[in-house]
Amino acid sequence: MNCEICGKELAFLDGYFSCSDIDNGGWQFICLNCPDGEYNFSTMAFFESPRATVNWLAHLSEKAWFKPEKFFDFMERLRANGNFYFKC
Repeated sequence: MNCEICGKELAFLDGYFSCSDIDNGGWQFICLNCPDGEYNFSTMAFFESPRATVNWLAHLSEKAWFKPEKFFDFMERLRANGNFYFKC
């Protein structure tokens, strides 16, 4: 995966999810060295376990600024960019 700000290649679990503008609700995949957005968390924390992922999704849903459609647009972009497609 590549940081969406500087282009640095990094392992997916070494990256961060960043909502750079909570008014807009847009998300980016970034490396540790890039400027922080308004809300950031590591992919390692998000995907640490199924329980952690559920907890993070529930936590985000409680935020008044959270726009689920923007977050899942970001997930679609990550899936395409990271070649994460699989058959269900």
